[in-house]
Amino acid sequence: MVRDIIKRKLQITGGSTYVLSIPIEWVKKMGLRKGDEVNLVLRDDNTILVDNIGKKSISESKIELSKDEDLLIDNIYRKIVAYYLAGIDIIRIVFKKKLTNNYKKGLKDKIREQIMGLEVIEESSKEIVLRCFINHEDFSLDKVINGLKDMTESMFRDMMYSLKERKTRFLEDIIQRDKEINRFYLLIVRQLKEALDIPEIGKKVGILKIKVIVEYRVLIKSIERICDHIKNIAKNLILLNNTPDGLLNVCNEIQDILSASLSSLTADKMNINESNRIIKNAKKIIDEGSSDLYEKILKSSYDDVMYGVYKLSIVDSLIRIAEYIQDVEEIKINIVSS
Repeated sequence: MVRDIIKRKLQITGGSTYVLSIPIEWVKKMGLRKGDEVNLVLRDDNTILVDNIGKKSISESKIELSKDEDLLIDNIYRKIVAYYLAGIDIIRIVFKKKLTNNYKKGLKDKIREQIMGLEVIEESSKEIVLRCFINHEDFSLDKVINGLKDMTESMFRDMMYSLKERKTRFLEDIIQRDKEINRFYLLIVRQLKEALDIPEIGKKVGILKIKVIVEYRVLIKSIERICDHIKNIAKNLILLNNTPDGLLNVCNEIQDILSASLSSLTADKMNINESNRIIKNAKKIIDEGSSDLYEKILKSSYDDVMYGVYKLSIVDSLIRIAEYIQDVEEIKINIVSS
């Protein structure tokens, strides 16, 4: 966000030191006083950031709900996520009327399931106060991305097992695990957005170049979408109540490129040549595998027309996974080239 902009002229003192005055309102807002030390950070874009020793003041926002449509749990949840991603530490939810215990439980359960580090610290009949307890040192970018990688691989591996062995007992678990993926995704986005505002936080989570933050944001979004499609495949396999034939070859090919792609998500492991190889293999699957599968499904006759619909949905998700893998590799090339 661009706030107030002022112009200042550089002054020179002592023949070797330049001095720049700062508006007193800004100093007060930062909580600084005469004699306090600050960091001057030269950023990648050649702007200078004045940082009060990397300390982040406790921020608070309020969500006031007065209309009946405001009380829909999904609507409230989306507002909470917006504040969470904006780096707000305390979120105060104020209701116009008293709420039932069941309603509050439903809202709190959704928050706990979907958002990492956000806990209820105060509660009354008309108010719920949430506080984010994220310790940046405990969640480095590499550590969180590796957690995302392990869960993604696990979801696809269990989906493949269910497909090969004609067993569905893992499919419900895959659907539930997608919630964990969402938690990791939101945490990483919050970390990245805070790193833009406070370079010290960026260093703590392992981001040394501000210009790659946007690339990482798109990269993890692509992985999150891959998991959404794995979940979609699991749901369709449950609806089919059996294992459709003709998908194993494509699934095996996608599993190979997915595993290769996920093995190099951190900057130290990214390699342009490897990324180009994965992109080439993904394109082959998209161009050749998809046309064959779609043709077979469309030419087949089914006693239940929904069987064909579910199978088409599975194929569509597999192809979308291959496309997102391409996106991930293109982003890696951008990061390596930065």
